[in-house]
Amino acid sequence: MVVVHTSATRILDIAGRVLLALGAAAVVVMMLHIVTNAAMRAFADAPLTGTNEYVTYWYMPVVAMLGFVVAQREWGHTEATVVHDRLPRRNRFELRIAGLVLVGVVCAGFAWFGWLEALHNRELELTGGVIGVVVWPVTFLVPVTYTVLTVHVLTEVALLLTRPSRFEADDGADDAAEDDEIGRGGGEGHAVG
Repeated sequence: MVVVHTSATRILDIAGRVLLALGAAAVVVMMLHIVTNAAMRAFADAPLTGTNEYVTYWYMPVVAMLGFVVAQREWGHTEATVVHDRLPRRNRFELRIAGLVLVGVVCAGFAWFGWLEALHNRELELTGGVIGVVVWPVTFLVPVTYTVLTVHVLTEVALLLTRPSRFEADDGADDAAEDDEIGRGGGEGHAVG
């Protein structure tokens, strides 16, 4: 079982690094495109045709979608733990699992419906903007992104369930006294004072 976990985390780590590199490349290419457009507009009075469309329909979706994956991988999202930190450790663990499962189900739904929409867009050969930029290929990034997010979240659930020590390392709440009480079989369901 440890080999599966190690393989899964290694694969997710490699996928995360590849997506991070792709996102960084998209930012650089977008920046170069915009700067070139501005320079051409200022010095040659001939801006690059379709710059706004390419930024809107290609660069920004790529940067945003890949950013979601990187943020999840790096736990770079915002957490409001006001109530969570006051719960007993066992309840925090259960809430973390339930929250991750819920996120996994929602991401799987986005992946599925994104896939259906991308297929529909391909069928229509969807274009956008005044100049008719082909945009259907980038719509396949939605199901890809949300599939990766689903796998990442569900892998985290599996790791937490098989190795609860991962939760203890990640859990920032300080309750050493509660740990002693839970270790003796008590502590669940008591009021926090």
